Amino acid sequence: MHEWMTQAEEEYLERDFEYKTPDELQTAVEEMKRAKEEAQQKEAKVKLLTESVNSVIAQAPPAAQEALQKELDTLTTNYQWLCTRLNGKCKTLEEVWACWHELLSYLEKANKWLNEVEFKLKTTENIPSGAEEISEVLDSLENLMQHSEDNPNQIRILAQTLTDGGVMDELINEELETFNSRWRELHEEAVRRQKLLEQSIQSAQEIEKSLRLIQESLSSIDKQLAAYIADKVDAAQMPQEAQKIQSDLTSHEISLEEMKKHYQGKETAQRMLSQIDVAQKKLQDVSLKFRLFQKPANFEQRLQESKMILDEVKMHLPALETKSVEQEVVQSQLNHCVVCISGDKCAAPPELSFLRSM
Repeated sequence: MHEWMTQAEEEYLERDFEYKTPDELQTAVEEMKRAKEEAQQKEAKVKLLTESVNSVIAQAPPAAQEALQKELDTLTTNYQWLCTRLNGKCKTLEEVWACWHELLSYLEKANKWLNEVEFKLKTTENIPSGAEEISEVLDSLENLMQHSEDNPNQIRILAQTLTDGGVMDELINEELETFNSRWRELHEEAVRRQKLLEQSIQSAQEIEKSLRLIQESLSSIDKQLAAYIADKVDAAQMPQEAQKIQSDLTSHEISLEEMKKHYQGKETAQRMLSQIDVAQKKLQDVSLKFRLFQKPANFEQRLQESKMILDEVKMHLPALETKSVEQEVVQSQLNHCVVCISGDKCAAPPELSFLRSM
């Protein structure tokens, strides 16, 4: 019995163990379990031995009883102490083994989360065109990133616990460095992508607002031109209004082309491109109506009338030549010119009146 206890103590308790790999740790746990079970099995033998020795002590001379009793007490005490130490060592190794598996579990969860982040980042490489769609993508990414620190914190605590005890320190440090490097890289990319999405939302909102204002403006101009044409009012009669409409249509055309270039070639921009196409079609319709406003149906007739009036004015140009410096002659000539101009002014269409005012 003494030999077995000495051997068990040397083999399981006094020897320094180094656990560099999971296999080595698992082997140590299994060996310690067997040693613990073996010690428990020795309990019956120790009990039987105690009974036998007590029987011997009862029959031995008084001088020998004390020595036998002392030796028996030493044996049973050493046995109990050995069992306690083996139980403690076994429990410690089982806790270390459980800690290692917990670390593996957290690493698995964390890597699964990193895979989700990586996939999410790939799906957001082509940013949607609409502010609402971008906002949904941003919310999804933000929700995913909310608990980004949970698993890494647990991983660091568990890894520190194991490496402080010298358990698989090299292996754990390598695993930790690989994980931390990937975590930092994806976390930084996620933060960058969040900022980009926020900027894209603002840009999309501005474009959508501009597109909405253009659509409202085109609708208003369309109604305005329809009313003018119905009332037989044309650009020559309202030159300033015509100039404003022309300026607005040109500005809308440039803005819509810039919007189209912004979204051209983007797979996720079909909805916005469709809206821009509709606005450009509306612009074409309004521009056509504006050309009718600029050149009414009786344009040729009115042009001919204006030409005749200008020809008549041209005929009276010689009257402007000074024939004499005498006051009566000059006054007579001036009166004649006033009569001619007044008559031409009354007959002149609005087109010539506008030109004359310029």
